[in-house]
Amino acid sequence: TNPELQFYYHMYGSSMGTLSVQVSTDGGTTWSGDIWSKSGNQGNQWVQAVVSLAAYGSSNNVVIRFKGVTGSSYFSDMAIDEISIIGSCSPPTAQTTSFSTSAVNDNDMSVNWTRGNGDQVLVVAHRGSAVDANPVSGTVYNADHAFGTGDEIGTGNFVVYNGTGTSVTVTLLDPATDYYFSIYEYFSAESCYYVPGLTGNDTTTGTTPCSPCTSNGNNDFQTSTTFVDFNTLSNTSTKTTGYSDYTNLSTGLEVGSTYDLTVRVNTDGSATTHTLAWIDWNHDCDFLDPGETFDLGTAFTVSDGQTSLSPLSITVPADAVLGRTIMRVSTKFDVDPTSCETGFDGEVEDYSLYIQPATTTWNGTNTNWDDPVNWSTGIVPNSSFKVVIPTSPTNGNFPVVQAATTASCYSLTLQSGASITVNGTLQELK
Repeated sequence: TNPELQFYYHMYGSSMGTLSVQVSTDGGTTWSGDIWSKSGNQGNQWVQAVVSLAAYGSSNNVVIRFKGVTGSSYFSDMAIDEISIIGSCSPPTAQTTSFSTSAVNDNDMSVNWTRGNGDQVLVVAHRGSAVDANPVSGTVYNADHAFGTGDEIGTGNFVVYNGTGTSVTVTLLDPATDYYFSIYEYFSAESCYYVPGLTGNDTTTGTTPCSPCTSNGNNDFQTSTTFVDFNTLSNTSTKTTGYSDYTNLSTGLEVGSTYDLTVRVNTDGSATTHTLAWIDWNHDCDFLDPGETFDLGTAFTVSDGQTSLSPLSITVPADAVLGRTIMRVSTKFDVDPTSCETGFDGEVEDYSLYIQPATTTWNGTNTNWDDPVNWSTGIVPNSSFKVVIPTSPTNGNFPVVQAATTASCYSLTLQSGASITVNGTLQELK
């Protein structure tokens, strides 16, 4: 047998110490030396660790402890999460082979492979650098070919395929950007994965996406943002500079849905701070458009206190452009910050958001595609909506796209027996 200890660790800060794992086989009376250890700043990210416990597989009284040793000062944070003990399972003996890509475009590419001897295959993708976390045996993952939409393993590793095939077309990619993939054979009965996976990468075509304006605070004071929570994104931070690039951290937001944004700040003593956030919904690399600015309010004399308007509910606009975009959070002493301000008493943080298509279902009140009453969301779909036409619409009618009109959707699913009449034009983004 080959049991494993699996966990995620977060070791961030200029004076980070050492995290280690030790084992006892006598109930904690005596302890082994370090069977795993990591020292120093590992960046502001969660990293997966897999530690073999094969040497203790025959023991019936195993105790595991984590040992953290501080560094030279308090300017560091150490944490562990998602701790699990994985018993033995028998993975496939032949991994996928022959990685290749085809039909590479600005915003999508096809990834291909030759099957091994598992009964399922899992594909994980990462933007900008290699996949750095493997799937955990015993865990079932949800996949979506739209990058940033499927389950996330570790930080920035998204599941884009889970099935029995030999290819997947991955969509919602940035142009002129490197994407890396890791492909795993596995047995579905126990979700037992063959690791490491088959790896490969390619670069989308097109022009490098624009970048938002530069904005930063100064280091004169500790005026800063200390915590950001938005859907599944949750980040605690300590100010080390006037600008923090957290774009490796992300969350997915569905068009039309509402999410709460919570921010905590450090006022650095008896002072008042103002916090604003901006989201570039239309991907034009500025924060000047209507509906892109969000006031989180103020805070007074706190070291890690919530702003007065947190949590703030934010609804993703129906016309938000799909794919990755930037959220900027800025905290400033005494007055409101602006989105492109530099050198002020405060801090700026940038995060990634993945805008995902919503699903809307036809109900058939009448036959007109362009009538909002016919859709479950109450919104006529555009290229940001997955459209489902059911076998039996609630009110009986199937849709008609009228002559001289153009309808659009992200994807169109016709359930068995369903139909659609297109007298004009229907554009499917997918």
